[in-house]
Amino acid sequence: MKKEILLSSMILAGGFGFTQEEDSVSLGMGYANRSYYSFADGEVANVDNTAWDLAFDVSSFGATIRLNGIQQDLYLYDGDTADFATLDTAGLYSWDSYINGNESWWDGALNKGGDPDDAADLGWGIYNSTTHHINGENLYVLESADGEFKKLIINKLASGTYSFHYANLDNSGEEFKTIAKSDYSGKNFAYFDLSAGEEIDLDPPKTDWDILFINYAEELAPGYIGGVTGAFSNVDVNVAEITDVPEDEADHTTGTFSPNLSEIGYDWKTFDFPTFSYFIEDSMTYFIQTVEGDVWKVFFTHFGGSMTGKIKFNKEQVAFAGVVENWEESLAIFPNPANDHLNIISANNDLASAEIYTTAGRVVYTIAIDGATTQIQTDALPNGMYVLKLTSNSGESRTEIISVNH
Repeated sequence: MKKEILLSSMILAGGFGFTQEEDSVSLGMGYANRSYYSFADGEVANVDNTAWDLAFDVSSFGATIRLNGIQQDLYLYDGDTADFATLDTAGLYSWDSYINGNESWWDGALNKGGDPDDAADLGWGIYNSTTHHINGENLYVLESADGEFKKLIINKLASGTYSFHYANLDNSGEEFKTIAKSDYSGKNFAYFDLSAGEEIDLDPPKTDWDILFINYAEELAPGYIGGVTGAFSNVDVNVAEITDVPEDEADHTTGTFSPNLSEIGYDWKTFDFPTFSYFIEDSMTYFIQTVEGDVWKVFFTHFGGSMTGKIKFNKEQVAFAGVVENWEESLAIFPNPANDHLNIISANNDLASAEIYTTAGRVVYTIAIDGATTQIQTDALPNGMYVLKLTSNSGESRTEIISVNH
């Protein structure tokens, strides 16, 4: 069960005999695997990261679709989905192309390209406030993980089931598939392999892991996208990065905790060309507030590169939950979908602010919270799906998907 706590209610762990320990994970040659890691329990799962193409958000109100980060080619056709069978891919490499956003799990490659001012536009489809369905409107061409080009339409998300349609560019291998969110209870995403035509249950339960070591696509310079290897934080796991301070002097109480999924990211290392090896950055320490509510101090000590994909790091528990609260027990958010208002009730009276973002990441509403009960006016927001971000007095945050339907 996921636990959330306030940093002000933590107890320093140093006086309780916690010691620093070294651990490591390996992503294999060419970073072919991904590793799910729990600071309390070590590596939870190490799985093949090459055997999937699309990841479908299976949260209650979610509609994110992410692309496998090791592939960097998703092209949006500037035309109608009715052109599926006759699609002409001439000039493909000049079409608009997209990669996943690496600040939020909910910023998927297929959620880009929509109207940022229209909350109902989720990129791959349009939210219908009457039926609560999302109807696909885009035709894509993508290179699958095994190097084959496919054309793809996400047809619909209705009643918790995604429907999609794909084929090879010559119309061979045409398939109509569905993925039901209910089959992946307790997970973040369901995965699909376009070449094999199969669903893949890849994620461990989301309460079992804190960070994910993975190779992913990043825009390293304007217009230049490359593969990098680093760490993503789990949903609702917060990370504070402390720089320019020796590891033995770094203190989590001086850091600002962030829900940014790539707060750890990849830049704790640099490639040293004279030695043709990786150099681990000095004085760069991370504090991770885990799914259990504890805080762990982490700094990296070794990166083996593409031959082994081995990552070594030191970890030490520096605080644990003195007061434990479950988000589900301490917070109430209703109604969802909202009409003209949204109520937020905090049983432990510890919230500082609330923000509402469009699915494209634009802030459309901000309010300071002072008290146990807060009402957010949503009557001025267009119908559609949004991200609600709640921040505590100590800087912790969590996000929820909400919808507005007048």
